[in-house]
Amino acid sequence: MAPRGRPDEQRRQAKAAAIGGLAGVVLIGVVIVLLGYPLGLIPLAGSLVILGMVYRGTFDR
Repeated sequence: MAPRGRPDEQRRQAKAAAIGGLAGVVLIGVVIVLLGYPLGLIPLAGSLVILGMVYRGTFDR
């Protein structure tokens, strides 16, 4: 059974998880950009689109 905290505590944990997930996605995006930069700006545009989609999905709940 999951421990149930106060609503503000749950909200804080959810926010921390969202920030952590976003940080991981940004890190992956940076790696994609650094690897793709010598190949041109198409990977940059693609990674920005992916980051935007994930960012919207993270905070849509």
